[in-house]
Amino acid sequence: MRAFLGAALLAATISDSAIGAQSRLNCVSTDPPSSKHVALKVDIENRWLTFGDSFYDIVRMDNRYITAIDRRTSESQAGAGVLVLNRLTGNLKLASVYVPLVWHTSGESVAETFVAQCSE
Repeated sequence: MRAFLGAALLAATISDSAIGAQSRLNCVSTDPPSSKHVALKVDIENRWLTFGDSFYDIVRMDNRYITAIDRRTSESQAGAGVLVLNRLTGNLKLASVYVPLVWHTSGESVAETFVAQCSE
């Protein structure tokens, strides 16, 4: 019952009915487990979110998921990241592939994933 109430509160926090207000959540890594929080800010009306210090454009939303792609402002890295937030459970998954500046000559890319649980 407690999990259901928590999910309902989370869904209400980042719902379309809260248009105009930014939602702020704290996310904790679950793979690997960590106690360090990362801030997630969601702006449904303007279709963007920030996760830590990264900025993402929301490209798709429905009643359950928000999907966003990062805005790489640096020309020193090629690549992109995709973030998916489950609006009902708070589960967040992030995957990115990029080529770091120092590796541009070799063309090697780096792939990373991040899994977290977000709550108010």
